[in-house]
Formats: sequence, C-alpha cells, structure tokens
Amino acid sequence: MDTTFFLICFFCSLYFVQVYTGDTTLSGLLQYDSSAFIFRSHTLIIEVTYLDGEKAKAEKYGHVHIEDIVENAHLFYEVEHLVFVHLSQKYSLRYVHVNIVVEYYIALCGFFEA
Repeated sequence: MDTTFFLICFFCSLYFVQVYTGDTTLSGLLQYDSSAFIFRSHTLIIEVTYLDGEKAKAEKYGHVHIEDIVENAHLFYEVEHLVFVHLSQKYSLRYVHVNIVVEYYIALCGFFEA
C-alpha cells in the first residue's frame, strides 16, 4: 500500500508552526528522511483512528494506532502540541476520555519527565 500523505504546513522562521499529516501510518511518515520536520513542529495534527487492539488493522488500512504514538513517544519530544484527529466513530466520548486521555496522557507525561 502506498503510504503517501498530505501535509498542510504553515512556515514560520526556522521551523513549521503547524503540520497536518492526514491519513497515513507512522511507518509511512518515518520512511522518508525529509519528513523529520514533522516531529519538530510546534503543533502536530495527526490522525489516530484506532484506540484499541486493532493495531494490524490500522496499519493495513493506512491509519495510526494510539500504541504507535506511545511506542514512539521519543519522536514527539519537540512537539509542543500533539492533536489527535480522525478518531473512529465507534469510540464514545466517554471511552476516549477514560481510556485514552487519562491512561495515555499519564504514560506520555511520564516519558517526557524521565
């Protein structure tokens, strides 16, 4: 599967202020050396469609899984604001808040404070 992605970037000074990845896999973003700027942007808007155990399905259909973010948290160290979009409609707002915001926020904060 072609892992092309569409980027809308607003350039400011020496770095990109905002980067929007659109539908892609994390491995798709990492396959190009020229995409390193994505992980140095002030605000990264990234689609994270899958939040549960469907990691293989996420990769198969060209989406990011929340575990991809957590497993590669070191890549996002320079990103000030990480915004998740394009969540699957199968997740309720309560599910997202309880299972994702609380659990993964704590996990990611623990990584960055270490």
